Amino acid sequence: MKKITRIKLLIIILGIIFGFSSLFNTNFNNYDNLKGNNELKLKKAGYWEIGPIEIDDNDPTKNWTITAATYDWCNGSGTWKDPYIIEDVTIDGQDTHNCIRIDNSKVYFTIRNCTLINGVGEYWHSGGIRLENVTNGRIINNDCSFNQQGIYLIMSNNNTISGNTANNNTIYGIVLYDQCNDTKIIGNTANSNKGGLSIENSYNTLILGNNVSNNEGRGMDLRYIYDTEIINNTANNNGVLPSIGEGIAVQSSRNVTILFNHVQDNGFGMYINNDQDCKIFNNTAISNEDYGIQIERCTNVVVLKNNVSYSQSGIILRSESSDLRRNYNNTVSGNIVKDSSWGIYLYLTDNNTILENTLKDNDIGIFLRRSNHNNVSGNTLIGNDRCIIEQECEGNILQNNYCDIKPSISGYNVFLLIGAILITLIIATRKKKERAL
Repeated sequence: MKKITRIKLLIIILGIIFGFSSLFNTNFNNYDNLKGNNELKLKKAGYWEIGPIEIDDNDPTKNWTITAATYDWCNGSGTWKDPYIIEDVTIDGQDTHNCIRIDNSKVYFTIRNCTLINGVGEYWHSGGIRLENVTNGRIINNDCSFNQQGIYLIMSNNNTISGNTANNNTIYGIVLYDQCNDTKIIGNTANSNKGGLSIENSYNTLILGNNVSNNEGRGMDLRYIYDTEIINNTANNNGVLPSIGEGIAVQSSRNVTILFNHVQDNGFGMYINNDQDCKIFNNTAISNEDYGIQIERCTNVVVLKNNVSYSQSGIILRSESSDLRRNYNNTVSGNIVKDSSWGIYLYLTDNNTILENTLKDNDIGIFLRRSNHNNVSGNTLIGNDRCIIEQECEGNILQNNYCDIKPSISGYNVFLLIGAILITLIIATRKKKERAL
């Protein structure tokens, strides 16, 4: 009886051990299967080298739905939480196609971590990425170099272009053309193109933290833009001889804020032309060949607390004699301008305020020519060859300006100085001999 009980107990123990071993084997097998699936997914999420991509949501044969269902390199559902995503793709347009072209799209999508080269189309508005009539797109961390245009948007709203590289394109690095509103252009590099960034006829754009340098023409070429902020960008070494171009040019625009930008070694620094209600605050313009900041045919522009140095002219307010519209009601205040031929220069410019600027070590501190009824007050002029000059002006107010002219030595004073030095030496020599005796 005891023997039978022991046998039953042994069978139960062996059953338990076998059950646990089966469970462990099953878990290990599941782990191996999971590991294998992950490795497969990682391989599937690698880089694709494919032909040009065309998506048109008005065309059922190549809309987002069919694209995501057909190709492994596109996934998502087009919602804000689950946007369509194209990523890790390399496309060579072979100088005949846009690398990625998207038309007539309103869904949410992201293009990221792609390399797009040799994108060239029939017209000049083709390139690495082209969006037309598109909203809710995000173009992030792509390399769009060596194309006709790096990134080109036309009639497209509420898009973000961030962290991309668009260098060595034959025309522009980044372009927004014709009603590209509510766009954010953040942290991109657009260097060594014909031009860096071009925007025309667009509203409510944020241009933040971009580098547009070493371009043949302008670093930024902005026309007919409204309610736009240009903040903390770098625009260096653009448009130098034999080409002439500006670091930042804003023309025929309204309500633009230009803040904390660095503009250096360009043909011209900043060019503000035919604009209204613009603010130019706390920018640095150094060693530009012609001028640091030029305000031309503008109204209600405020140039405040900028640092301008080592240019032919520091800050210029000017019009042309043929202009029906002249500069007026602009304010230049709190700026530091030094080591230039002309610190602040006004030409054909009326009813402006030049207030509390510091002008140091220029040939001429403030120069007014054919400019009337301006208020030049409270400025500090130190070490300039000449402080303030007026030519063919009337009705200007010059008051409470401090002038400390750079010391100069005339021919007559030179002789007096040499004579005083010789007399001092003679007296010192005689005293030395008397002591020796």
